[in-house]
Amino acid sequence: MKISHEKILPANKFRFSHKFDLKDILIVGHGLAGAILSHSLLQAGQRVVVLEGKMPFSASSVAAGIINPLIGPKLNLPPQMGDCLKEAVHFHQSFAEEYAQNHLEKISLRRIFLSGQQREIWKKRQTSSDSTAYTDSIESEAKSSLLGLYSPHGSGVTHAHRLNVQGFLKQSKDILKDKDLWMDAKFDPKDWAPSQKVVFCEGYGVLENPWFQKLPFEPAQGEVLRVEGPCQVPASNGTWYLPEKENTAYAGSTWNHHQLECGPTERGKRTILENLSYLNIDQYRIVGHASGIRSSTKDRFPILGRHPKISQYHLFNGFGSRGSTTIPFFARQMVDLLTKNIPPSRKACLSRFQT
Repeated sequence: MKISHEKILPANKFRFSHKFDLKDILIVGHGLAGAILSHSLLQAGQRVVVLEGKMPFSASSVAAGIINPLIGPKLNLPPQMGDCLKEAVHFHQSFAEEYAQNHLEKISLRRIFLSGQQREIWKKRQTSSDSTAYTDSIESEAKSSLLGLYSPHGSGVTHAHRLNVQGFLKQSKDILKDKDLWMDAKFDPKDWAPSQKVVFCEGYGVLENPWFQKLPFEPAQGEVLRVEGPCQVPASNGTWYLPEKENTAYAGSTWNHHQLECGPTERGKRTILENLSYLNIDQYRIVGHASGIRSSTKDRFPILGRHPKISQYHLFNGFGSRGSTTIPFFARQMVDLLTKNIPPSRKACLSRFQT
């Protein structure tokens, strides 16, 4: 796969700058994974340098930032949801306390029931000890209708969160630049001392990373729409709708494992509109259409850890569609690896692929 880059300054323009030394941890990539890991390291008293190579089709540039505790047709609780949510809230609260802006908000997400059976599953989740904290009331078809939602089987109110991913990334970049910890550059090993710690957070760009490209990644292209319309409540039936400002909303998304770099497509647009069956779509106007490429893995767990032969090289990647939920949790593990040599959990550790 060929990845093109905008014309940017090569890293060797900065290689002898006095501001960087061997104690700095080099973070390659400033998507959501690279940004959260960078600030987690800073909070832990470490110094970082962030290299951003402006890779196209970044998933973070179009990410909705939903932290949804009940997913899929069976409304399953994802692995370690409680711990992940706790870490996400802690990270963003700490960030807000230091930089006076909180990008994480609580939302009441209406889960549109697709069937009576799904409604019954919701009722069970309401009384289950591991999921009751995330469920609220069931709303009738009539009440849903008053909110602009078509839901013959009703809907369940979910205690969810939303991260303003793009706002967080912009503020993170500004902070890192102000601290002289940012470089618009691609990574070249010739520009850095062999003993420099490097963490690759390149998203799907890992497919061209010569040190980690053979790991079992399974990237997926996804498309989103921005629409104007009357409904002002977050909702999802598997395809989500998230109101923003001035009667606009974000809606998506799709999954495509084949034509990764095709960009926004008519097929993707039709799929999203068809799946928004709980809205009177004739009342909505499309005002934006974008796509990104998620860095997913075949076993659906992220990959973090140290290269088996080059001990200075590390990987922090593969968060798929749930990065807003899981990255802070695994960033804490990555910080422990980098600073205390404590390995990550087995299910996420790179070593699970070594024989």
